Amino acid sequence: MKFANRAKSIKNDARVNEDVNQNALLRKYQTEISQLRSQLEKGGGNNIQINEVLVKLENEKKQAQEDRNQALRMLEERSKDMEK
Repeated sequence: MKFANRAKSIKNDARVNEDVNQNALLRKYQTEISQLRSQLEKGGGNNIQINEVLVKLENEKKQAQEDRNQALRMLEERSKDMEK
């Protein structure tokens, strides 16, 4: 009886898994940047806020690219070490 009451009260929160792949992040940032630029050109929204978000996204994109390049360099170094 206790088990049935506890099992009855369990709530599931289903979510779609997010891909945290560097390439996926870069594509996401590029899409957001292009959307914000088009919105900025149309004159919609608060231009100051849009510019701030645009700069933030560009910085995040740049950081993601740097992280990706660093990971590739480390991978190349490891593969060279394994060949020795």
